[in-house]
Amino acid sequence: MEAHKKIYFKTEAEWLAYKKDKLGSSTAGTVAGLNKYETPFSLWERITHRTPELEQTEEMVHGVYMENSIRQIFKHYHPEVEFLRDLNQILLYEHNDYPFIQSTPDDTVWFEGQEMNCEIKSTSAYQTPDEVPDYVIAQCQHQMLLSGHDKTLLIWDYVPARRHGYMVIDYDEAYAQDLIDVQVQFHDFVVNDTPPPARTLSDFAKKDTVDA
Repeated sequence: MEAHKKIYFKTEAEWLAYKKDKLGSSTAGTVAGLNKYETPFSLWERITHRTPELEQTEEMVHGVYMENSIRQIFKHYHPEVEFLRDLNQILLYEHNDYPFIQSTPDDTVWFEGQEMNCEIKSTSAYQTPDEVPDYVIAQCQHQMLLSGHDKTLLIWDYVPARRHGYMVIDYDEAYAQDLIDVQVQFHDFVVNDTPPPARTLSDFAKKDTVDA
């Protein structure tokens, strides 16, 4: 698999400014209707600036700063792993045909004899591979399509019990391409300033306001 376009940023501010209002791996599951915390309609509202940007919660801040600790914990139990990311820069992948579709994996690792993506989570929602939410799987599939890797090491720290878990996710080309297709369709709603179909009662109530 070939990687899509690579863009490097020296600062987080540059990276955030470049990807503003774009579709990334963290929103892939939302666009596909897999995220119970956000609907495609509410994401459309954010991207079209009808609602404020999501504020960074305390949980999100903790998650960012815990990433490196989770790396070290995982390496303690799996000393063979090598984390390959250059922490002095941020790598963003951009789709060759659809530049509004982007991705920034947390890391790249050498694990189980090959190079693969790595996604790191701090969570209170799941402990075992069977409990990993569909939108997280979608995020990893989206990242693999853009990065050219055919596996992702997903590592999580289950916060309530301070227990780590992991799984290796194989690339599913058909699934990943479906995610791209729905994002292209969603982007048409953004460009045309037309709301996507409502999915929840809250969506329907807000859509009536948009249509008025």
